[in-house]
Amino acid sequence: VEGDIEVSDINGSVRLSEISGSAVVDATNGEITVTFVKIDPEKSMSFSSLNGQIDVTYPPDIKATLNMKSEQGEIYSDFDIAMSKTKAKVEQSSQGRRGRYRISMEKGMEGTINGGGQQLTFKNFNGDIYIRKGK
Repeated sequence: VEGDIEVSDINGSVRLSEISGSAVVDATNGEITVTFVKIDPEKSMSFSSLNGQIDVTYPPDIKATLNMKSEQGEIYSDFDIAMSKTKAKVEQSSQGRRGRYRISMEKGMEGTINGGGQQLTFKNFNGDIYIRKGK
């Protein structure tokens, strides 16, 4: 299949094999497995799951900027990812007794593959994330 793919699933796994283009995939209770043979470098992609691992394989020459977050799981990759610091979010506090400002840190991680490029987002609550380098 070639083109822009959007998949949303509840109570089941999603498997996309040997696709070209871009994908936005969401699964509530299931695993996500995607294998790209070619990508559209102009399109952002997103993969999210509530309960289930996310496993995405990209061509080895992909140039991407990653935003990754797994609440109760680990993140693994075959790519050399140049990690960057996440920025603190500062907002005016409405509760003066606790302080004038509220500072929070994003729990996600950011990084780049091959110098950066299109935006790739991976979010998972309960499961691991695998970002694999294809052959």
